[in-house]
This record gives sequence, structure tokens and C-alpha cells, in this order.
Amino acid sequence: MAKRFPLWISLEEHGIVGGLGSALLEWLAEYAESSLQLRRLGVPDSFINVLGNQEYIRAQLGLDAKGLYKSILQFNSEHYS
Repeated sequence: MAKRFPLWISLEEHGIVGGLGSALLEWLAEYAESSLQLRRLGVPDSFINVLGNQEYIRAQLGLDAKGLYKSILQFNSEHYS
């Protein structure tokens, strides 16, 4: 799968440290080719000082549809431009 899809994205609605993205990075370090790229998207490892409902917080962190679209386009262009 790593050869077929060289760009991977993990999406988490919690802190990215110690989550799925971290587990994937460990797996990649041990088993996958070094050419595979992983972008972890989720809540940064810092205090979030905004208040609001889930939809609002997702938008503030770029985890809504618009933010994800932008992150994926940027990640893709970094590797294929």
C-alpha cells in the first residue's frame, strides 16, 4: 500500500501526539520505504484558548471541510509541484 499511495494523511479530532499519526510514523520507520510522506492533522499539542461548539472549534483548527481541503491541496502541491 505504501508504494501505491506515497502521500498519507492521518486525521484526528484530538491531540496528534500519541495518536494514530504517531503510530503510523512508528510503523513507517520500521517497515515502509523512506519515500512515503505522512501529514498528521489534528489538534496541536498546545493549549486551545477559544471557546465554541464542535463545529466552531474544528473551523478554528482547520479541521472542517474547508480547512482539510486546503491542507490536502498544500500537502499534495509540496510533493508534486
